[in-house]
Amino acid sequence: MMHTYESDSPDAAFRQKLQRSRLWQLEHSTAYARNFAESYIGPPLGWPFA
Repeated sequence: MMHTYESDSPDAAFRQKLQRSRLWQLEHSTAYARNFAESYIGPPLGWPFA
């Protein structure tokens, strides 16, 4: 979601749509945002006992 791609690559349009879709999900889905955050920085401290 944070990278840009060459606009002349054959799959550039697909990658841009996928990127926009993921950003939309991040903004509108609490579950997706939580999953993204845990994947990015790890589970909460004390997990799985918290």
